[in-house]
Amino acid sequence: MVRVYSFDIGSLSFEGVLKDFKDTVHPELIAKARQYKHPGDQLRSLTSALLLRWALLHDFDLYHPYPFPCSENGKPYHTSDGHEFNISHGKNRVVVATSDTPVGVDVEYKRTNRFKVAERFFSPYELEMIRKSHDKDACFTMFWCIKEAFLKYTGTGLTAPLQSFTVIKNNSHFKIMENGRDNKTVRIQYYQDKEDYFYAVCHNITERFSDIHTVTYDEFFEIEKEKP
Repeated sequence: MVRVYSFDIGSLSFEGVLKDFKDTVHPELIAKARQYKHPGDQLRSLTSALLLRWALLHDFDLYHPYPFPCSENGKPYHTSDGHEFNISHGKNRVVVATSDTPVGVDVEYKRTNRFKVAERFFSPYELEMIRKSHDKDACFTMFWCIKEAFLKYTGTGLTAPLQSFTVIKNNSHFKIMENGRDNKTVRIQYYQDKEDYFYAVCHNITERFSDIHTVTYDEFFEIEKEKP
């Protein structure tokens, strides 16, 4: 089963969150966040770790306060089978997806004036879809978001060229074409909210998850009470 959680960090600060959770956050996670120069990046790094910890405890009854190992392509993973997860953040949103099979998630705030980027990295089909769209910025962000989620699902990340596969849109359904063949193993779910945030999730489970759960700051504190 796939579950997706979103956390709004727009009203928070890195130092404020650190003050609230400094006694429960592993020093390596704090050090990792402080490596970023921009306070916004520090905040996204720290809250990503907190949301992941919350999701793993909530979904798997698994308390993991330590940094995770990463694959050679930089994807963090859990060493035991059946505990799959993926993290993304964009502007004021932090997102975590969990599953018992591989999963990739991406969140993007609506990108503007990126057609030159699309010409470099997108397939002819995707470029044509953007050209025909009445909202080219939204169409670009949609394709970018789904492409990132797919690469995170496969575990390759941006080591694989974005133009090495094509996202095909058919009304509200999507599929991935690789080397002229339909990748029938991947399922794509895509959402756009009223605040111009775009979400994409790639997984291999037939059933669709129902919704993205918005986690509140208070829920972070509640889960702390339940930890082992």
